[in-house]
Amino acid sequence: MSKRFAAILIAAVWAFASAPASRAADVQVTIGSSPPGFTAIILAGGVAVFVSREVEGVSMSVPTTKGFVHNLRAMEAGTFEFMINATGLVAQAVAGLKPFKKKFEHIRGLLPIVDVPYHFVTLPSSGVVTVADLKGKRVNVGPKGGVTNLITEILLSVAGISKDISRERLNARAAGTALTDNRIAAFLRPAPLPAGNIIEAGNVSGGVRILPISGEFAEGALKRMPGRSHMTIPAGLYKGVDKPVKVIGHSVFFAVRDTVPPDVVYKVVKGILSKKGEKFLKKVHKAMAKIYKLSPGFKSFTSANIKLHPGVERYWKEKGVEIPAHLAH
Repeated sequence: MSKRFAAILIAAVWAFASAPASRAADVQVTIGSSPPGFTAIILAGGVAVFVSREVEGVSMSVPTTKGFVHNLRAMEAGTFEFMINATGLVAQAVAGLKPFKKKFEHIRGLLPIVDVPYHFVTLPSSGVVTVADLKGKRVNVGPKGGVTNLITEILLSVAGISKDISRERLNARAAGTALTDNRIAAFLRPAPLPAGNIIEAGNVSGGVRILPISGEFAEGALKRMPGRSHMTIPAGLYKGVDKPVKVIGHSVFFAVRDTVPPDVVYKVVKGILSKKGEKFLKKVHKAMAKIYKLSPGFKSFTSANIKLHPGVERYWKEKGVEIPAHLAH
């Protein structure tokens, strides 16, 4: 996204956010995203600008939020009609698992955004070929309270080495540097493909190794982390990774509340997936390009354990796409 386009987009986002009733005859809806400075608010802002300009009868605003947990609670309460969220967290909310105290009932699937594989990264010189081989070594587990920390600790526990490693709590960029400086043996990075700090680590060190999360290890991890699924990191994305690596990961997607009228949701989906929508949204952020490759995104909604909204069903049925029975109403 160019600086000029980014400036125009941000100005438009805040214009719609501060004046949601700019078209009084329209249905007014909100889309929950993230605090300022995060990717989610740019993605949501792009959708809001496009919908408000191009989808007849609908105006969408973008309030700032505290993040994905806030989005879920606000949608369940009826404050947000649309939101961005992740399969794992939504699955936890639907099941009533921590940090949620009840089972959420109003979340429905709209469109996928991007897959987020879990990269467990080491150097070939470490001699580490499985996560279990990290026993006795120093591993970056990410800052306390973060998603990376949660995922890393679960994987180390499933591997049976949680008590047998030394811990660093670095952010993603610092972890890449620490790896190439041989101050840590490995770090985990949940990230869309390709991850910039892993590319950099491979270029600096002459190559990296991605540890597999597969077989019984993967099945054990999936039992501990609902909403995740099997994914593959293809060969050639990172220096030194010459063969595909089987891992697990989560998906990020757009969701909608079940109380939004089907005709409104149908028009929003049709607009986003139109040629005009694709042309505009691909300029917003490179992650938007994945929408058009991953749609209809049934895997994401299956992992999140939610159904499609009836307005989404209508769109795909008109396209001749068969809706899986477990996703249909």
